[in-house]
Amino acid sequence: HELRTPLTLILGPIKQLLEENTQTKNHLQKDKFDLINQNANRLLNLVNQVLDFRKAQSGELKLKVSKTNIVALTKNIFHSFQELAEDKKIHFNYISENDFIEGYVDKDKYDKMLYNLLSNAFKFTPKYGNVDLFISKQKSNNLSSLIIEVSDDGIGIPKASQEKVFSRFYQAKNSKVNNTGSGIGLSLVKALVQLHKGSISVQSEPDKGSSFTVKIPINRTAYQEQEVFEYDNKQVFKASPQITTVNKIIQGT
Repeated sequence: HELRTPLTLILGPIKQLLEENTQTKNHLQKDKFDLINQNANRLLNLVNQVLDFRKAQSGELKLKVSKTNIVALTKNIFHSFQELAEDKKIHFNYISENDFIEGYVDKDKYDKMLYNLLSNAFKFTPKYGNVDLFISKQKSNNLSSLIIEVSDDGIGIPKASQEKVFSRFYQAKNSKVNNTGSGIGLSLVKALVQLHKGSISVQSEPDKGSSFTVKIPINRTAYQEQEVFEYDNKQVFKASPQITTVNKIIQGT
């Protein structure tokens, strides 16, 4: 938290400077401000991941699932990566077996899961490669599950490393990539998936790519009463009897 506060205070003035620069049209200055903004956001994202991971490990990270249009939520995340795909000249594809999937997920944590999986795929996929995002709904014994698959045709993961990629701070040994990141992202993804009572697996082959598959339940009955948050038609907050004050709901916790 001591790191997050000054980073937030840095990002505020930078955003203001970027807006002012739009009026003056000083392109050299704008490039510098953009670089500061991008790297400050990356650092803030990393700090938030560390905080989330610590909360997950200590059992303090709580679910707040609500009825969600999962296809719309997924498409929003997909669109946020399209500019990166264009910059890296990577073919980025969204595939869904269903035009509409509704179910119970924690939207904030779902966003973090998918963001980390896609970031990982783009990081290890070369120019003109492919990254695919696939979602579908699976039903068994009146229980519905969401299947999410993020695949790429990048450098792949050595067989010996595949069982360890979800361990905290672990970085797969690969001579083709010097900076493999912090080793937190996939570990956080696994923690968030398990919080959703789900599972995650990986299939990979060096030089042929990787595929991460997540399966999470989306029925209301899969979650405890205190994990479910509903809104009525007037958008007035309604929670389970165990949660009695709106103040207990803090975004991102």
